[in-house]
Amino acid sequence: MNTATKDFINIFKIPKDARPFYYKKGERGIFFIHGFTDSLCRVNGFAKFLAEHDISTKGILLPGHGAGWEELAKTNPNDWYRSIEKEILEMSKEVKDIYVVGISLGGNLALKLAAKYPDKIKGIVTIESPMRIKNQYITRVAIPFAQLLGFKYWKKQYLKRVTHPDKEVVFGQGVLDRMPLKNIAEIIDFLENKQGFLKKVKCDTLFIQSEKSSLVTKDSAQKFYDAVGSKRKEIFYHNNIYHAFLSEQAKKSIFYKAVDFFGIDI
Repeated sequence: MNTATKDFINIFKIPKDARPFYYKKGERGIFFIHGFTDSLCRVNGFAKFLAEHDISTKGILLPGHGAGWEELAKTNPNDWYRSIEKEILEMSKEVKDIYVVGISLGGNLALKLAAKYPDKIKGIVTIESPMRIKNQYITRVAIPFAQLLGFKYWKKQYLKRVTHPDKEVVFGQGVLDRMPLKNIAEIIDFLENKQGFLKKVKCDTLFIQSEKSSLVTKDSAQKFYDAVGSKRKEIFYHNNIYHAFLSEQAKKSIFYKAVDFFGIDI
């Protein structure tokens, strides 16, 4: 059995709302990038809504996601970046104006892509994307010791404190409750050493951040704002999101904010 056949079969093991999608409609399009350990269940419904209004929408499942944490640990940020690069270049052959919405680390990957392809991306909205994560230095130092002791992943203990009506549903739609330590270390390396590309970002940028995030440093949005080379850039603080854990009400207000920023009428 070849790789393509295996991938085709494996996609049906992924919950329906977490699967990759491409709703080809008009010449304007929005490309969605989900976050680390997340899935497309966050955006699929809104993507369909946009498609009904002649907006092309596309979302891919980042390598290693949609399965268990063991599969995720086999991948790295370079794999995730290359996958979105390939798909957005394919989309650009069919869609004239492409905008990108990136959730959490998906926003960082979107900005890196915009820096490399300024002619392909007209605008970016990031949602809870980290310039730094809280306790980043301590986490980076602690990971090697944890790995020596045999630990391979960190379970999202903070979720026990989250009161959210859709929490159980979300974790049945491809979102993982464990984060491989290997990946966390790689992400920290990406955040600390590899964001020099931000000054090359020239497209319109909107940074949406929670006022009560437990994972992203409070000054992340401002630091992104200061670092990008965009002429048109904005920050929007939201008080009803817990990192990227979006309620239906929060998703509606945030996605409408994004579409309005892109200048798309729906």
